[in-house]
Amino acid sequence: MANNKIILIIDDDTTLCDMYAEELTAKGYDVKKAHNGLSGLAAATKEQPNIILLDIMMPKLNGFNTLKKLKASAKTSKIPVIILSALTQEENKKQALSLGAAHYFAKSETKPKDIAAKITSLLG
Repeated sequence: MANNKIILIIDDDTTLCDMYAEELTAKGYDVKKAHNGLSGLAAATKEQPNIILLDIMMPKLNGFNTLKKLKASAKTSKIPVIILSALTQEENKKQALSLGAAHYFAKSETKPKDIAAKITSLLG
């Protein structure tokens, strides 16, 4: 159904990560996971995912800095990044979008099916 598209989830909340991975796997996506910004950068470079779901508040390297590094690297700059964060303030959303995020979802206001629908629309 999804033609072996790879989705990389970078989030330190393993329960949430697994919940989103389950939804996306059911939609036919190949889901990879990383639990901090540094391992996420390595996974993005290695896996070359079609899209990345990125949390902001993480250990080792936060999501804003991870996004900056993803967009600065020739190997990962073209990969669409969807922010999925507990931060709901407008300034966080504006910062993420200005750094190159394709979309910003607040975890408290978003269901896994909403994320799956956005990914499907971005990937065509």
